[in-house]
Amino acid sequence: MLEKCMDRLVKFLKKPITLLCIILFVGLILRMKELTATSFWFDEAFTGDTIKFSWGEMFKVISADKVHPPLYYILVRLWAYIFGFSQNAIRSFSVTAGLACVVVSYLIGKRFIDKEKYPLTGLILASVFAVSPFFVSYSVEARSYALICLESLCAVYFAMKYVTEGYERKSLIYLILSCIILFFTHYLQGVFVVALVLAVLFYKYVFTSKSFNKKLFYGFILIAVSITLLALIFPIKEFLQERGIESRWWIPDLSILDTIRFHYSYLFGVIRYYSGVPALREMIVPVSPYVIAGVIFVLHSVLYALVMNSKSVDRETKRRSSFLFVLWSVCYFGFILLGLFGINTIVERYTIACGACILLSLFVQFSILLGKKTIIFGLIPYFILIMLVQPLPPMRDLSVIVDAVEELGNVNRIIFKDPGDYVIGSFYLDETNCYYIHWDSEEKENWAIPRNEKGLNESDLSTGDILVVSPSEKDKYVQNGFEIAFENTDFVLLKKL
Repeated sequence: MLEKCMDRLVKFLKKPITLLCIILFVGLILRMKELTATSFWFDEAFTGDTIKFSWGEMFKVISADKVHPPLYYILVRLWAYIFGFSQNAIRSFSVTAGLACVVVSYLIGKRFIDKEKYPLTGLILASVFAVSPFFVSYSVEARSYALICLESLCAVYFAMKYVTEGYERKSLIYLILSCIILFFTHYLQGVFVVALVLAVLFYKYVFTSKSFNKKLFYGFILIAVSITLLALIFPIKEFLQERGIESRWWIPDLSILDTIRFHYSYLFGVIRYYSGVPALREMIVPVSPYVIAGVIFVLHSVLYALVMNSKSVDRETKRRSSFLFVLWSVCYFGFILLGLFGINTIVERYTIACGACILLSLFVQFSILLGKKTIIFGLIPYFILIMLVQPLPPMRDLSVIVDAVEELGNVNRIIFKDPGDYVIGSFYLDETNCYYIHWDSEEKENWAIPRNEKGLNESDLSTGDILVVSPSEKDKYVQNGFEIAFENTDFVLLKKL
């Protein structure tokens, strides 16, 4: 009897759906651990503040921000009506999208890579998306990036369904809808959409079921090289800048290291709440992330070449692996090309769709070439390397300002020295009672949420006002008639006497 029960249990645990549920549970645990480990940083607080406004005011803020479409804000606001407007409730939208990415990646591997020859591909892809430090972090962030990843994976799914199952009109319609939704979630995903179209054309007209069209292939290469040379020879960057078309001021110019860092960051993560371009999460061993990125980049290319040259891999499988390899390559080239044009976009959260395709392609090549041995030579080494990644450093926590203000009793107004802190603090506090000090720089002050009516000069402060400053600034204000009301390592509350 016991032996039969054990046999049933083993069979149950071997079922793909059971293993997928276990993978999802692990992914959920990792995300829940990070969910409460940090408070909102500026970008997340921007989301929280924006969806608290009236619908009309929300759309005004989105329009003033200029860089983000409204779809994500609409969806997360509707989500918040059901689950609440707290930090964790808003973040749970991204957690749900992040776990859905695990499921869709599983479906891509299970449906489109021969499940008889490579039965573990779907589970391998699901495992990678479940535990990747990058995708875990951005499955927690209250921004659109987890949703972008989900939408891009859905687009890949429908694109592969379209090209591999007879070019059905239904699949094409779903693909077009996925791309439209993706674009209206984040404008830069237009690069991914173009790459997806080119990957479909490559599968359909270049690497066909009967031959390899070298003329078309060389034509693609010639166009890519020509565009790159034009970007290097002609002053296209200067031409666009004169017309106000350039990257955000905080994104540095494209460097040679940017051309390889993606193969590290999407596998091992970035410090997502750092202002500017997030730093890579380094290993506890003294090895440069860029060295690891270069090794993985070369490994990815070598694996693809071995798959293409393998006599044991059938032509259709090679076409499908080529679809994914071409997709991430063209997408990545597109973002680099924008950088050559002066529109620097090499920020991992903006290019997250490209990152998802890198993971798909890399581990599909592993799975096709090694089969079940991928677990030993692909997943296990990856999991070991993840354990060598340094823990996330602590971040400033302004959420505790609520308790600090409550202990002070009657407070006239709360004024933040930094407009960025105003955005964060006003999410946790009563926004109607929060203000900020005008900056000297009009360019940086012209933000979407710090509206002019909320800006004050230091001379406008009156007795009873609370000024929020960084610890390094407190001495200057204490010498000018302020009293320390609360202090910690992240901020200081100063009371105007």
